[in-house]
Amino acid sequence: MDTSFENSEEKFRSLADTMPAALFVHRGEKFIYVNAAAERMIGVTREELLEIGFWEIVRPANQELWRNRGRARLAGNVEPRIYEYLLVGRNGTEHWCECHAARIDYDGAPAVLLTATDITDRKQAQEELRQAHEQLEIRVNERTAELGQAQAQLLQSEKLASIGQLAAGVAHEINNPIGYVQSNLATLGRYVEDIFSAFAAYAEIEKRCASQPELARELQRVRADADIEFLLEDIPQLMKESAEGITRVRQIVADLKDFSRADAAQEWEWADLHSCLDSTLNIAHNEIKYCAEVKREYGKLPPVRCLPSQLNQVFLNLLVNAGHAIEKPPGIITVSTGCSGDEAWVEIRDTGKGMSAEVQARIFEPFFTTKAVGKGTGLGLSLAYGVIERHQGRIEVESTLGVGTLFRVVIPVEQHDDSDTSDTPATGAATRLQEMTA
Repeated sequence: MDTSFENSEEKFRSLADTMPAALFVHRGEKFIYVNAAAERMIGVTREELLEIGFWEIVRPANQELWRNRGRARLAGNVEPRIYEYLLVGRNGTEHWCECHAARIDYDGAPAVLLTATDITDRKQAQEELRQAHEQLEIRVNERTAELGQAQAQLLQSEKLASIGQLAAGVAHEINNPIGYVQSNLATLGRYVEDIFSAFAAYAEIEKRCASQPELARELQRVRADADIEFLLEDIPQLMKESAEGITRVRQIVADLKDFSRADAAQEWEWADLHSCLDSTLNIAHNEIKYCAEVKREYGKLPPVRCLPSQLNQVFLNLLVNAGHAIEKPPGIITVSTGCSGDEAWVEIRDTGKGMSAEVQARIFEPFFTTKAVGKGTGLGLSLAYGVIERHQGRIEVESTLGVGTLFRVVIPVEQHDDSDTSDTPATGAATRLQEMTA
């Protein structure tokens, strides 16, 4: 026997057993050599490995592929030299391995050498990275959608702000024609009085013409054609209705200017909340009139120290929301007021669809809305909450699905501060009031 060959084989085996990678040599259907790392990976002894088919260390679904590749490689065919596979241990443990396969001469005959480097940790890290990437993509998509919605809502908010500024300008421009129409109506009224005086004189002349039948008949015909009796009755009524209409338009314009002007007073003042509510109801009339009847149940309220323009915005938001909540007109919106101790309260109740507990928990969050994009900004109640918080008050809500919703705004009548010396309208006494910041 060639001792040099035996020595080289022994050196190969000793060297192979020190390698961290698993080495498998197979010829035909069986392994003819495995190293110590292969024993540790598969979890069986070297002798047991030499008794099983080489394809049995992979998943059952891949065994036929491994067998065909092994046969093809032994036959000298070209097969992939490097690939990744799951090698399965005796206890079912799976090891992701990077496999290098090559046809070699072993003991003087063709064989296949398979080197398997365990890359399980790397594959797990890659899988974790892939999952993290997928989660990140999901979060990015969610945030992108939220930002898109927020952008749309902000654009809508900007549109509303622009509309408010335009409304203030339009209201200012309307005031001029309304002024001269109202003035012309007054002048026209005086002219009509003169015409009526002429009609009275005409009637007197008609009586004097009784002795002249032809002239009397002509006068009667003219009177009948002009329908003077109807004109005498209808013209004053038309003038009255026109004057009332102009007065109403002028009031709407005044309310619109007070409500939407960009330079609304930001100083605290004593205000009549009933006047604020009436002005706001006048502005919101077109939004509400088709869906609900408004009932006013005003109690006794003293003047309240507040920022009236900001409270008007709160009341408008609550009234418009109440109108939108009524899906089956006609509904009822009830506006109630009262005073309890040193606090004034305003309640706005609707007979609308109501809200679930989940929706109630989020209604004051910025940009939260149950309306479609473009139908609401999700800022109304959030801004209202901030305004009432600035007034050191609170907003309470009660709602039942299918029954309706009640919003209750409570603010203190006075807010004391050592730095303020404003007089109350009721007593004229110097009262120190608190100037609050948002």
